[in-house]
Amino acid sequence: MPVQNVVVCVSASSGVQGSCPAGEVESVMQAYLVESADALYALPPAEDVAAIWSVGFSLVIVCYLVGKGVGVCVELIRRG
Repeated sequence: MPVQNVVVCVSASSGVQGSCPAGEVESVMQAYLVESADALYALPPAEDVAAIWSVGFSLVIVCYLVGKGVGVCVELIRRG
């Protein structure tokens, strides 16, 4: 992992404000830059996320419908 110089905004009373918000100034720090291929945690593909979400949402809908059906059956038995 290469060490690179990066510009960060820090709270200070004197210095170059540059593109930092009010009350902060630019400061140069050294940091390890991690390539996205080398990252410890990478986001899964959008298709996989959509598939998992669809399965989870379908499970919620199925549980609701089963519960509704059981409620209707219990109500029919209760009314005789």
